[in-house]
Amino acid sequence: MKIICFIDGSCEPINPGGGMGIGVTVKQDNEPVRNYCRRYEPAPENSSNLAEYLALSFLLEIIKDLKPEFVLINSDSQILINQMSLRWKIKNGRYKDTAKDCLREIIKLQNNKISFKFQWIPRDENILADSLSKL
Repeated sequence: MKIICFIDGSCEPINPGGGMGIGVTVKQDNEPVRNYCRRYEPAPENSSNLAEYLALSFLLEIIKDLKPEFVLINSDSQILINQMSLRWKIKNGRYKDTAKDCLREIIKLQNNKISFKFQWIPRDENILADSLSKL
């Protein structure tokens, strides 16, 4: 089974420190399987990068349940795509611990024969996940 996923995170009305939202969309055979959104109250440690990684973290939990063979993860976050593709290092930031947790989980899932591809897409191709992150 192959699934295509779209994730997004937001931090508003200020970044950092605003309220965060995440949006996750999972499709199989071009049909939506799951849509998810969650809101986090404003806090000093909140940031848009942390929200992006919280969306990925939630998606990884869904992937554990679905047990696909291949996962394409689309995001308009260049930092997330490049770090999870191992092109960029995870440096210090509010998101650091969550990003490292996600990377460890991806490695575990890969050891269970799940292949991943991370793909950057423009925001206008990520409309549903973006909208979900702002609900």
